[in-house]
Amino acid sequence: MNRELPSKVIRRYAVVGRNTASSSAGSIHDDRQASKFGFEGGLVPGVNVLSHMCHPILDTWGEAWLKEGSLDVILKRPAYHDRTIDMTARVPSTNDQADSCLIEAACGERVCATGTAKRRAEDHDDPTSRVVPYESAKMPTPENRPLMNGSELFVGMPLGSIKGTYTQQEGHRFMERMGEKHVPFTNGDYAHPGILLSYVIYSFVWTVATPVGIHAGCRLMFHDLLRTGMPYETRGRIAEIYRVGSKTFVEYEHVVLSRESIILSGCQKAVVQLD
Repeated sequence: MNRELPSKVIRRYAVVGRNTASSSAGSIHDDRQASKFGFEGGLVPGVNVLSHMCHPILDTWGEAWLKEGSLDVILKRPAYHDRTIDMTARVPSTNDQADSCLIEAACGERVCATGTAKRRAEDHDDPTSRVVPYESAKMPTPENRPLMNGSELFVGMPLGSIKGTYTQQEGHRFMERMGEKHVPFTNGDYAHPGILLSYVIYSFVWTVATPVGIHAGCRLMFHDLLRTGMPYETRGRIAEIYRVGSKTFVEYEHVVLSRESIILSGCQKAVVQLD
């Protein structure tokens, strides 16, 4: 949907941002480290902002969105701890039953992120979208992680797999940490999309040692719910490594599986080095 076309707001949601990774010394979420790169303070993790952006979408389309929908987001500017983040969902002014909406997150007058959500992903019925394209890979030990600026990192490199079983307690903890209150997720009946996304992000940051880790965007396709008691596994690989000005970007593709069935697939984009 073109943001310049006439549109109307269908959902609004506001939450106070929480830097849930402030204790990660030496990361971009640490006040001291972030200030070295010119930021006001430690950045609220991108997964938090994306989780909050899901709120008005879930209010609009419910759990059906998590079975066949999609989300594309560009994270443009940082959000900071203890500051209000306002989410707005818009549809074309002539269509109350639109199958896509523009979603925006803003801190005051500053737009932090923009994206498009679709009720049903365009290629959801494509059989290839349900084929698992990656092999399971062993997670390296912290001391053996390849360096971002080293020759060990290459396009096609597999990301270490994370395995576990989703529990109600995990759902409770996540929602409390985020300050979110959607009933199906606070009850822990099935995993919030932010939990699925956190699995994916951890598979990258636990595989690669990066000087900086700033979430810059994502493309997500939802295939099914991860319910309480279901096992999960992440798989993925480095898709692209490139520079834009003083920034080095990495894009990595991923899936979250349960018993070889895809729950979530997509691609993440991160700034991993600032010169």
